[in-house]
Amino acid sequence: MADIGVFLNLPSTDAEALRRKQILEGGLPGLTFDYRHGGGDYSSYGSIATDLVKSNPDARVFVASCWPTMQALNNVTPTGIVYAGLTDSPDSWYSNNETGIKSFDPPELCPNWPYLLTQIAPNVKNVAVIYDQDPSHPCMRGQYDAITTSSSSLGLPLVFTGIDARLEVLQLESAIDEFAKAAGAAAGLIVTSGTLTAGSRLNIIGSVARNKLPAIYPNSLYTDSGKCPEAAGLISYGPNLSDLYQRAVSQFLAPILQASVTTTNIRTEFQPVASTGADFNLVVSQSVAGALSLTVPKSFTVIDANGQRRQVIPTLVS
Repeated sequence: MADIGVFLNLPSTDAEALRRKQILEGGLPGLTFDYRHGGGDYSSYGSIATDLVKSNPDARVFVASCWPTMQALNNVTPTGIVYAGLTDSPDSWYSNNETGIKSFDPPELCPNWPYLLTQIAPNVKNVAVIYDQDPSHPCMRGQYDAITTSSSSLGLPLVFTGIDARLEVLQLESAIDEFAKAAGAAAGLIVTSGTLTAGSRLNIIGSVARNKLPAIYPNSLYTDSGKCPEAAGLISYGPNLSDLYQRAVSQFLAPILQASVTTTNIRTEFQPVASTGADFNLVVSQSVAGALSLTVPKSFTVIDANGQRRQVIPTLVS
């Protein structure tokens, strides 16, 4: 039996899943961990969570990586759950046994995706947005709404098309192909943050490269070839996932395990925090920009939730 049960969405062989495992174990030496991996198959999450909890009845706390993993755990245990990387949602969605790091607030981050995309690819006029359209995941719809409603106020004459991230891989690739063919040289793509998009990222990046689409992604997992050796996207803007896990360990897991608190009520002791614009990273792949004949600006303009603009120098990767 382990001290901490961990339910990650990504497959066990995924480079990012292995990185999160290293962060957890490196930040909490001397403790034992039991890992489960969902791989984006939501229908199996209930049984996975049940097995994890039954196998570790004395675990002091569990770790969840996304909304579906946290909800599955909550359905089978009152034991405390610490999350890292969830999209910000209303406080009413959280239970007293949950706390951790929210990855971002959609109104602060998401309007920057079309704004940044048009700064590096000014010809983009028609934009496909890949997001999870499951009505039970309104925070995913919130990303799409934040993207589309902000564009007119930013003076961006863009037409948006939604692509459902729930599509099977071949259908998703086909939807990207069809959009690229229809939109032609004016086409661009935005990939939102979510369990399904992360799990399909290699297929998405491959389709984008095949169609020579300028695309922006929610974090550097998609753009940094050092983190994703098989493929790299053009540009990303969002929180550093490794930082989120390190903060979850230092600000929540370690203090909770050290304190004499009941983990069924940890929210009252450890209020969740959200990353902010100051925590977001802008990453650009020079090789992808070159392949698309795009010039990388020396700096980009981003906008915060209060409408204030500031300049950001991108991190350039090969």
